[in-house]
Amino acid sequence: MIFSKALFALIVTVISGAIKRSTTVDFAHNKAGSVCTGVSVLADKCALFFSKEHNMKLELPDIYEVLRTKKVMILNVETDVSQEISGIAVLIAEPIIKEIYRCWDNAKNMRVFVAGGGAPYFIGAIRNSIPHAELMDDNFFAVARGIHL
Repeated sequence: MIFSKALFALIVTVISGAIKRSTTVDFAHNKAGSVCTGVSVLADKCALFFSKEHNMKLELPDIYEVLRTKKVMILNVETDVSQEISGIAVLIAEPIIKEIYRCWDNAKNMRVFVAGGGAPYFIGAIRNSIPHAELMDDNFFAVARGIHL
């Protein structure tokens, strides 16, 4: 049971970068490590991209809306930016994937669950390296549930 909780904690920790040490998750946290890469990093990088490529200044609530809808107004035309968001996610997912393999070098042979608010954005990049990785149902709240267990 500890092993499966540690595996769950690995993905939760890597995706959210937000798990805190406590006596109940100390083993899992030490085994899992942590990477400060998640949806907030994706939001920052997307805001920078739109600023440079389209001379757009997007405030934080606006960029989160762009991430949610995958659409943005460019020259008064609603534009699908899902490919741009996916491309940015792939670029910044590298530390996540490195951390997975640092903790478990046999991740390609393990059942891997991806959870957290950024999970839907990073699952594609993770699957490039670990094709069988699974996006957890209700991934946004799976982190809280995992910590609660």
